[in-house]
Amino acid sequence: MSPDLPAPTPRPRYTLFGVLNFAGNLLTLSICLLILWLGLLTAAPGSAAALDARKRMTPDDPPVSVRALFADTGRYFRRLWMFGPLMTILGVGTWIALAFWLTIPAPAGLIMVAVTLVVGTVVSLLGLAAPTSGRRVERAGQVVRQAARIVALAPGRSILALMAAAAAVVLSVQFPAVGLVALGAALTEIAYRAWGRSDSESPTR
Repeated sequence: MSPDLPAPTPRPRYTLFGVLNFAGNLLTLSICLLILWLGLLTAAPGSAAALDARKRMTPDDPPVSVRALFADTGRYFRRLWMFGPLMTILGVGTWIALAFWLTIPAPAGLIMVAVTLVVGTVVSLLGLAAPTSGRRVERAGQVVRQAARIVALAPGRSILALMAAAAAVVLSVQFPAVGLVALGAALTEIAYRAWGRSDSESPTR
């Protein structure tokens, strides 16, 4: 009988080339997303397209197709274009409201500050989930309801996602040379990890 052959050494799951390739794809995705964010109308459709690209991304994948990313942005445009301007208006309004209520003496001022923060948190959660929900529904009128459902069915995960997103924004401001370039990839990764990794893990299924 032939001697037993040694068991083959299992291949590592991630190679150095694969990690570098994955990081390069995330960087490309982030830069494209920042360009799309410059036009408020393409911010939400671009974010949904970035989630599609992130879902297809693995260490062994070829480079991210910029053409496919922009094509997906056009596909989502009709149902999501209004969320970029809307979130900008709501964000500016929240800061103005906070600045106003902070000048009002307590207890009325403190109560209204708390109310404003709660409303701002809810709106931020819905805004962060809107690109994910926009990938799952066909009509613009369903996006907010689907986003609310996503958040309500995974409240802990959603709060963690919002905290991580806020931290990413703060870090990007503190370190703009690197942070702004990585911000798009960071927010895409946060939304993907929170709600979009697979249909079987989706809180709406």
